[in-house]
Amino acid sequence: MKKKHPKVNSFRAIDTALSLGFTLVIPQLGGLAIGLFLDHKLQTKPILTIVFLTTGLVLGIAAMIRQVKQNF
Repeated sequence: MKKKHPKVNSFRAIDTALSLGFTLVIPQLGGLAIGLFLDHKLQTKPILTIVFLTTGLVLGIAAMIRQVKQNF
């Protein structure tokens, strides 16, 4: 009986961890960029930056939870 290669599982774990990191960070960066841009154009500093950064955080966490449920 052959054993499964542990390296394959290690690569999958690394791939999942990196993917989760990007899934959490990218929406936050997008929210930050949109918030800073709108705050600059509308002169409402820092209200829209906080709103869009928080929205990006919530969306990132929701996407991360969805991805974890899908993979595990």
